[in-house]
Amino acid sequence: MDAIREDLRRRPVEGIGAVADIGDADADTNRENMSQQPSTADGTDMKYRPVEDAGAAGKELKAVHRSVERAWGVETDEQIIALLEKYGVTHGRVALWGSGKPLREFLWSGEMADACVFIMERVNFADLKGTGADVRNCHINIGTGREISIRGLAYLIKETMGYGGEISFDASKPDGTLRKLTDVTKLNNLGWKHAIEIEEGVQRLVAWYLGEG
Repeated sequence: MDAIREDLRRRPVEGIGAVADIGDADADTNRENMSQQPSTADGTDMKYRPVEDAGAAGKELKAVHRSVERAWGVETDEQIIALLEKYGVTHGRVALWGSGKPLREFLWSGEMADACVFIMERVNFADLKGTGADVRNCHINIGTGREISIRGLAYLIKETMGYGGEISFDASKPDGTLRKLTDVTKLNNLGWKHAIEIEEGVQRLVAWYLGEG
């Protein structure tokens, strides 16, 4: 429970960072400042995003984090357990939506950036457009061309984490689109191919998460 509470306290916003050591009063001040920020269309998101002026607490913050449903790691064990159960996380078991059969493609974010730079340095739009009057099929897909099922990914993460609990799938919940695989033939023919496979990507992400925790 202490590890979960610490995660709630230090959850970063888009990898920016985590809350530095601050007093309870400053933390309360910052939470109040954030709660007064204008929300987005769904009425929630901006309430938990960092603001440029975090008040007095801002002097001691490296970055401000976004809470998970207003949980800041100061809640009781019962409150945290109830929040986890809402998302299917219980003692010894994680329940995921859907059958686990849909296939998805994953690309390491750094390789997405690398592929973009590769294309910009080597490809001109005129080369893609050709001499015809119509502009068609000029896009270049960036991806791995490899897919893995949600079930397979869940068990890959389980194995990498060393999680000994059960993973279940709730087929009464929607699966979404069954496949989202890109054709990367054009990009591969240009000379670029991904180097980080999903197994390595999960290992890197887990190592980063445990190191940050």
